[in-house]
Amino acid sequence: MRGLKEIKESIGEKAFGDTIVEMIAKGEIKPEDISLRNLWEVCVGPVNQTLGGNLVRLGENDHQIQEAIDSTAFPVITGQLISKKVMDAYTGYKKVGLELVDLYSAMKQSDKIVGFGALDGLKEVHEQMDYEESAGIEEKYVTTNALKYGRILSITEEAIVFDQTGQLLKRASLIGEKAAETQDQLILAGISDVNNNVYRPLGVATALYTSGNGNVKSSNALVDYTDIDAAENLLGKMKDERGNYIEVGECALLVPKALKATGDRIANTIEIRSTENNKTSIFKNTYSGMKVYASAYLNGISESNWFYGNFKRQFVWHEVFPIQIFRQRGDSDAAFSKDIVERFKVRMYGAIAATDYRFVIKNTA
Repeated sequence: MRGLKEIKESIGEKAFGDTIVEMIAKGEIKPEDISLRNLWEVCVGPVNQTLGGNLVRLGENDHQIQEAIDSTAFPVITGQLISKKVMDAYTGYKKVGLELVDLYSAMKQSDKIVGFGALDGLKEVHEQMDYEESAGIEEKYVTTNALKYGRILSITEEAIVFDQTGQLLKRASLIGEKAAETQDQLILAGISDVNNNVYRPLGVATALYTSGNGNVKSSNALVDYTDIDAAENLLGKMKDERGNYIEVGECALLVPKALKATGDRIANTIEIRSTENNKTSIFKNTYSGMKVYASAYLNGISESNWFYGNFKRQFVWHEVFPIQIFRQRGDSDAAFSKDIVERFKVRMYGAIAATDYRFVIKNTA
């Protein structure tokens, strides 16, 4: 790969920043291929003459200093470096939670997700007779309460002088990874209803899994397909507000890591053999091919509790905004008080909410 200085000389200063950003985005230049100190000296000038150039250095030629720091290529390129490392780590992290929720976007911290009580079925209409107006619609809603999460990453003068590029990129990757972890933990804690606040019918925080809701199966340790049968049986008893049985849809299994092998064995078994009175019966495993999700976060809640159902019909991720990365200019107060050249803010804003209780069964051992 050609050096940064060579690229700048070949295409000119005006096109340099955008060109390098594009090459990083396309993977033609890896973030690890760039040295912070080298980048600064190519974009701005020798560190001993230009670093801290936003400040008025007494006894120096202010005109020369101002000339040196007019380049916008350094912040543009470092912004792309940080952004790529954060987002690569975030997207590359295997997230279980987002696969179990439906995305609900709303630019409000607290919002109502409105639904309606079940309607009567369609009525028979005789020739030349009016269609009957639907009646008895019972408005219902649940509320969400999104929260903001974030961290700051700073590039100091020391990071440039001592060329701590590797450390900086590592921290950027860790922030992206931790953002994914935080989101996953929030979702899985919500599905588990750890704090009894994920389900808020009419705005009131209510326990999600209760005997009254009929969505808890006690003494049902996950051992084999018969335990899935027990959870499936509870789902089959679910009724809507009109007393009509509901179709839950395609179900999946969510287990702590401690039960992953058991869940995989059940889902990967093609046929089941049963012997009674010296006769062996062979039948197809109903749960063959079932999706199994496992998370170590559930181990911290319980190594024996597991969940079964149609998660996306019951849970949403209320996203005010997805993961975002912002750059603060180097002429902030921190530049003077802490010798910070640039600062980056990584944030996300969201929450998990349950919209119903009829589609997922909690099983305890």
